[in-house]
Amino acid sequence: MDYRPLPEDREEQFQQYTQYAFRPQAGPTDEYGDPPSERPGEPRALFDGDRMLCVCKHHWFRARLRGQWFEMPGVAAVASPPEHRRKGYVTRLMAESLAEYRERGDVLSALWAFKHPFYEHLGWGLANKFVRYECAPRALAFARDHASGEFRRLEADEYELLDPVIAAHARGYELEIDRTEKWWRKRIFESWRGDPYVYVWEKDGEARGYVGYRIRDGDTTPRSSTRPTTPRTSSARSNPDRWSVSLTFRPRSRRSTIRRHRTRSSRSPSKTPSQTGTTRPSASRSRTVKRPANPCRTRRQPTPTRTRPQT
Repeated sequence: MDYRPLPEDREEQFQQYTQYAFRPQAGPTDEYGDPPSERPGEPRALFDGDRMLCVCKHHWFRARLRGQWFEMPGVAAVASPPEHRRKGYVTRLMAESLAEYRERGDVLSALWAFKHPFYEHLGWGLANKFVRYECAPRALAFARDHASGEFRRLEADEYELLDPVIAAHARGYELEIDRTEKWWRKRIFESWRGDPYVYVWEKDGEARGYVGYRIRDGDTTPRSSTRPTTPRTSSARSNPDRWSVSLTFRPRSRRSTIRRHRTRSSRSPSKTPSQTGTTRPSASRSRTVKRPANPCRTRRQPTPTRTRPQT
C-alpha cells in the first residue's frame, strides 16, 4: 500500500468518499462545491495500486501550550467507502500520518473523533469536556434592557477584527489555535451547509464578541455556527447581563482528541508567540480541540488541558 498526497485527478473521488462519510443522507451527487485543493488543509490518500482505499486531510495548526507555540497538525476528513471498511486501511492511514508528523519534528497532533474509543486505541486521548445548554432565544430577551454597544454585520475581509476577540477567549486555556486568514474565511464566513451570517459586537469602537448563524429551510430560528467568545472586559465577565449580550454560540460539537507522540527529530518546538435565562442542561459531551454546534446553545468553558509534550 502507498500513502501519498492526493493527486489532482482524484479530487472528485476524494469528495465522493467524504460526502458518503459525512452526508450520506444527501444521496449521490455531482455537486461538491470547492475542490479539496481550494479548502483549508492538505489531502492525503492510501492507495493499493490504482485503488484509492481511504483519505484524510492534514491541517497545519500552531497551538499555544504553557506559554510556547508548537506545531500541532490536525487530522480531518477521514473517510473510506463501504467496500474498503473494516480491513485496517484507516488504521494504516493514521499510522502513516503520524509518521509524517514525526518526520516534521512535531510532538502534538489533534483531531475531532466521531467515536472516542476508535481513535483512543490509536494513541489519541481525551483533552477536555464541556456541557451543552439549550434554551429558546426568548429566554435571553431580558438582556436587551442591559445592552450596550452595537452589533453590525461583518464581511470576510474584516476577519482580522476577530483575532483579538478569540485571543481574549483563549487566554485562560491551553491549546489556543493560531488561526490563519484562509481558516477564518473558509470556516467562519463560509460553510458547506450554507454560508452563515456573521455579526460582530462592538463597544467604544472595539470588537468585543461575535456570532455566526444560519437559518434552516422552513425554520425562522437562527442556528449558531461559531465558537463561544469571552468578552474582552472584566466587567463583562462579571456581569451576567453583559455576558449574555456578548456571547457567541457554537454549533453542535463532537468529541475531539489530542495525541502526544515521540519525535525522531531533535528540533525544538517554535517559541514564537504569535446564561442565563431559562435553560436546561443537555447530556455531557467530550472534546479536545476543534469544531462547531447548534441552536442558541450556551456551554460551560472547556476544562484546561494538561498535556506534557515529549521530545
